[in-house]
Amino acid sequence: MIAEPEHPEHPYLIVLASGSGGNCSALVLPPRTESRLERRIWLIDAGFSPRRTRGVLARVGLDVSNLAGVILTHLDGDHYYPTWASTLPRYVRCITHRIHRGGRERLRLPKHADACDCGQPIELAPGFTLDPTVVPQSHA
Repeated sequence: MIAEPEHPEHPYLIVLASGSGGNCSALVLPPRTESRLERRIWLIDAGFSPRRTRGVLARVGLDVSNLAGVILTHLDGDHYYPTWASTLPRYVRCITHRIHRGGRERLRLPKHADACDCGQPIELAPGFTLDPTVVPQSHA
């Protein structure tokens, strides 16, 4: 388990895994309240099954019940595990770039998934925005 950072008023990123076996990072936003139930975790990619993700998050002291959303960088199988479509609660936002529209149906993204465009900021929480951009994917 890792400890909360020294300055929890700042967001922090934990790379949970990176590789062909699955990619998943957790962006943890600072708490706005004292509630332990506050949803402040954003997954960047969801390349593990929901069960494995729960376990990996627990090992670093985080709980999947605090999940606010999932940001999918692209829709390769090591970045998005299809069983999320049936297990992701509706209150959890799922965001992918509009250029991945064709893969959304093929991979059964949740019906409540948002599509975003470059130059269109996305508010993750009050005071925290994401500015999506597209960069070429390396196949090296």
